[in-house]
Amino acid sequence: MIRTCLEMMKYRGRVIIFLWGSLVGALLAGHEIGMQPLFPTVAGPLTMYLVGLFAYIYNDIRDVDADSVNASNRPIPSGRVSKWEATKLVIAFAVLAIVLSLLLNPFVLATTLFGIFLGLIYSTPPLSLKNRPLSKWVVTSLWCGVASMGGSLAVSHIITGKTLYAVALFIVQGLACSPVADLLDIAGDRATGKRTIAVVLGEDLTAKMSTVLLALTCIITVFIFNRLGFNWLFPILLGASYMMFIRWTLLLLKRLDDKTYRASILKKAPLASIAMNLSLIIGTL
Repeated sequence: MIRTCLEMMKYRGRVIIFLWGSLVGALLAGHEIGMQPLFPTVAGPLTMYLVGLFAYIYNDIRDVDADSVNASNRPIPSGRVSKWEATKLVIAFAVLAIVLSLLLNPFVLATTLFGIFLGLIYSTPPLSLKNRPLSKWVVTSLWCGVASMGGSLAVSHIITGKTLYAVALFIVQGLACSPVADLLDIAGDRATGKRTIAVVLGEDLTAKMSTVLLALTCIITVFIFNRLGFNWLFPILLGASYMMFIRWTLLLLKRLDDKTYRASILKKAPLASIAMNLSLIIGTL
């Protein structure tokens, strides 16, 4: 079980964006109330991370055919992890997330249950929102914001301008970045008939849409960061992290057929997320 857990967590390294986003929410909430309680600050983000792992690994179980085309060396298609082992892991993550949320407060419990619900309808027929371009795009982006909100609610029941803007930022980042992540699997998605945003819009338009969303967010942030109580480092660092992601996106377009390069981009993606998150934390100091 431990080997299976480590194998799937390593493969689904991108889920760490939910951990970081939730941690940012917890830290911002602590700053706003003037104290940082240890257990909620740790347990809140961990709960959101577990929900993210639940959703993504459950999707891997339901999505073996497409994954076999995209990359046959992935844990389940390769046989390193069986469907039954992955299923047990999914159940364990869901139960742990619910237990932790019960130790926190009803708001986190509601957020956790909502996340599990999203994970189920995302991958389970007949809804299978992952097969509907707009629904998939909205659901994955919404969870980015919900995870941040869960971290905030674990520490404080009060939603401030800062924490709310953090939620909005994470949703926008999901809207901009998740289609780019789909570019990594676009060959397999096309082969199996999946209609992701990347498949529907095409490679070039997907990259342009992501670039425009991130650029507009930077511009808006420049005009309102001071009113929300952030310092001037926030828009500078946020802009730098967005430019880094845009650069990777444009480079990816030129080498989509290079599996090694695609894998290297996948490993770098969490770094961009961490940089985005740090801009919010440093912007409050």
